[in-house]
Amino acid sequence: PCENFYPFTCGTWIKNTRIPYDQQSQNAFTQLQTQVIYDIIDLLSTSSTNESIQLNSVINAQHLYNSCIHEEAIEKDGIDGILSVIHTQFNGWPIIEQSNWNESTYNLLDVSVKLSQYNSFPLFYTLTYNDDENSSAQCIYIGQGTLSLGDRNYYLNE
Repeated sequence: PCENFYPFTCGTWIKNTRIPYDQQSQNAFTQLQTQVIYDIIDLLSTSSTNESIQLNSVINAQHLYNSCIHEEAIEKDGIDGILSVIHTQFNGWPIIEQSNWNESTYNLLDVSVKLSQYNSFPLFYTLTYNDDENSSAQCIYIGQGTLSLGDRNYYLNE
């Protein structure tokens, strides 16, 4: 430490810290965020006998998480589940229905509302929040839709 203090103090952190491929940097906050995500995964992955964890919301979150990570069950079900949702919730889809699709029953606004219930906002999204200058007033924000796959690179790379 007496000869070169910087490597002594910061060198260990630099040597032990790996920057994930999907991030440009790493700091204490991103490390905490990653740790929180791992803690949530641990909570959702294990069934606990702890009385405080037996809340309906936690149990429902565990069921949802487990339904998403069991790849064997997903592969076994195939695409029938999603096709059923597309047919019943969205009145079909031209690519799937082809000549059987009826344009007169398709309502873009209804489809957008239903997609928002699935937390997908392809065209636009809305937020409401309190006005900064008048806390008793509400503001509505309408923003540009989001990409379904998240990162732009998923659309550009093959």
